[in-house]
Amino acid sequence: PLGRSLGEMYRTLGQLLEVPEHARTMADLIHRYRAEVIPQKGTRTQADHLRYLALIEAYCGTMRPQDIEPVHLYQFRDGIAAKGKLTKANRALEVLKHLCAM
Repeated sequence: PLGRSLGEMYRTLGQLLEVPEHARTMADLIHRYRAEVIPQKGTRTQADHLRYLALIEAYCGTMRPQDIEPVHLYQFRDGIAAKGKLTKANRALEVLKHLCAM
């Protein structure tokens, strides 16, 4: 068993899997975030952040972190906000910014 909760599962997986120190793609950073940061969050926040990470990975998972520019952040946010989800867009953007700061 990997644990009794989602957080315990991600913590255990993070210990079992080798997470690259220097990410080559945003998907690498997302993997690291799931292993290191998600387990420290509350249950509801974990679920929210996992949804945001899926959006981020679909948008820029193949990009290199150093290639992310402000225009990409605005496009990402505006794409979600255009669907009438302004709060969701802002929260997803916060997670994306945190990823870029890792």
